[in-house]
Amino acid sequence: MSDELDHELDSLVDQLKQSNKENKQAAAQPENYNLSPEEVEQFVIQNSSKLIAQSLSVIDEVKDYAVAAGDPDSLSSLSELIRASSSALETLNKITIQDKRTKTTLAVKKMDIDAKTIDAEQVDKTKLIGTREEMFKKVIKDAEVIEDKTNPTTEDPLQ
Repeated sequence: MSDELDHELDSLVDQLKQSNKENKQAAAQPENYNLSPEEVEQFVIQNSSKLIAQSLSVIDEVKDYAVAAGDPDSLSSLSELIRASSSALETLNKITIQDKRTKTTLAVKKMDIDAKTIDAEQVDKTKLIGTREEMFKKVIKDAEVIEDKTNPTTEDPLQ
């Protein structure tokens, strides 16, 4: 019986050693992210969302224990977790608001440019472009003859 117990204990110790080695290897291998500037925003949003979901899950699990235990350290830890989660949510919300603000600003600028283009086209249609001689020829060509309807018997007051 003691040989069997010793064998099981040795097996458990070996498993723990192997587990510790694997944990140390996993912790020692930093993840290298080669992100382009376009991918950074998506990376931040995805990981922030994941972090928020995990912290909310932990809050739900730990909340009852911390409140029931009444231990100041547990309550303080829960408080810090809630503060960190709300800060992460706020940051994610700011990113979303900034993105919407940028899209709105771009849309307004495009509308402004389109309106100015339309105004410029309408103004150009009403303007005549030409040399001085061309303008005089056009004025003379478009001129209408106006008959003098004054009484020929009346004298001209300037004479």
